[in-house]
Amino acid sequence: APSAVPWRDVRGGFAFLRATFGSTGVDKAATEHAARAVGEGCQAIGAYHYLKADSGGGDQARHFFERVDQLEQVTGRLAIAVDVEDMPPPHPPWDPSIYTSRLYAFLDVVQKAGRVCAVYIAPWQAAKMGLDARIGACPLWLAHWVPVPKTPKPWSDWQIWQYGIDSSIDRNRYRGSVAELRALFGLDGPALTYDTLGPVTTAVRAAEGRGATVETF
Repeated sequence: APSAVPWRDVRGGFAFLRATFGSTGVDKAATEHAARAVGEGCQAIGAYHYLKADSGGGDQARHFFERVDQLEQVTGRLAIAVDVEDMPPPHPPWDPSIYTSRLYAFLDVVQKAGRVCAVYIAPWQAAKMGLDARIGACPLWLAHWVPVPKTPKPWSDWQIWQYGIDSSIDRNRYRGSVAELRALFGLDGPALTYDTLGPVTTAVRAAEGRGATVETF
């Protein structure tokens, strides 16, 4: 439940809320999550979409942006991300090539909207999909619950690292400060595009605050 999320743990930090999934799915708790994040002083808030293989990537992106527009009435400008992972059983196995095409179509709509979109993915998933250099321009939100994360190709390094979970939220770290996270996603000014997205620092610095991912299934 949204009330169970320990928002005080990410006060001064950042959080990504699940907004949508597929071409029609909506996380009904996202509005309350967003309001609580704002109320507790979360310094950077994002929304993410759970990509599914059973519908077109462009349709999913447009569905996502409709929900983002609603949430931004509560939060102000949001950082955005797409969640790329296997659907758990009992869902049938999907074709990696079809799923990859959905991802590229989703990101094409995002790029045309002038928004920077992080890609949430695990190393094994990236290898299975055989992603090419086009995806490397997107910030990597790496899902790797190990002491030393491994960055998959075609990325050179991660920007957000999901390093573990607890009972109610996933724990994440940003490579830099919250102010730099806000700048990366254009939260304080004009939206960035993939063409103007500059290189990130190679040094790992302590994040200002902790990051969380919250969702309601």
